[in-house]
Amino acid sequence: MDMVIDMNNNATPSRGKTEAGAVGRKLRSGAGATLIVALLFFLLCAVVGSSVLAAGSATMSRVVNQRKEAQDYYTLTSAAELLRDEIAACPVTIKVTEELADGVRYARSITYDNDGAASSLTLPEAWVSGRDAGSAAARSLSVETAADDGTKLTAYVYLLPPASGAAVNNGADYVIPDDGAYTMTYIITNNPSFNGTDYASEATVAGSSVKCQYLKLTLISGIRSSNYSSSVTVDSQTITNAEGVEETVDVIYETNTTTVVVAWEASDAKIEQVSGG
Repeated sequence: MDMVIDMNNNATPSRGKTEAGAVGRKLRSGAGATLIVALLFFLLCAVVGSSVLAAGSATMSRVVNQRKEAQDYYTLTSAAELLRDEIAACPVTIKVTEELADGVRYARSITYDNDGAASSLTLPEAWVSGRDAGSAAARSLSVETAADDGTKLTAYVYLLPPASGAAVNNGADYVIPDDGAYTMTYIITNNPSFNGTDYASEATVAGSSVKCQYLKLTLISGIRSSNYSSSVTVDSQTITNAEGVEETVDVIYETNTTTVVVAWEASDAKIEQVSGG
């Protein structure tokens, strides 16, 4: 062992041994420096742990929202396909009857008859005839399905009104287009507060962070069959002429009926996603 001999012949430890002893005394010291270092280390670990937990929580929230959005998208797609198939199964017979007396029209009527019955949806007549169904409430319906986890998923469907001046109407001067092109547009969304016209008005479903999604279903019809018939009857009537004399005249009554069967083909339908928010 290295020793240093002093003048009194006492053995003194070397400098290295003295420093090692000082470190040991510091480690065993109760002055509090070691405790502060330990607390700082614990605080660092707590901060790192909290950051990891916060990141994990945010990721989980995003995953839940993404799963819900994916569920909603597939629900909307299924609803659009169901609506498309139901309408394709429901051709509409449009009958326009015109009645004339001596060549002058005195009556005209239009009737719409659905030739098929929707099996899964109760569709208003206007939804499969191409006519405006009136108010936004009359143009909407909901389709509810069950997810794998048992939750209920609802798709809200809206028939958009025909464009201004559209040929499809129920007016007295209704004319059946030669090509039978009745375009109908539907918006299918997970947004229950959709106003029926502005499908980009809201970014998220009210009361949640789930994104509003919208699908547009477009159906274009074609004429499946067309028929025109006319009948004429003669009716003798007694009238009073301008001189105040009664006389018997023959009035020719003519009835002209145009009957067209309009159908929407599923293969011609277009389903596309449109942006919201």
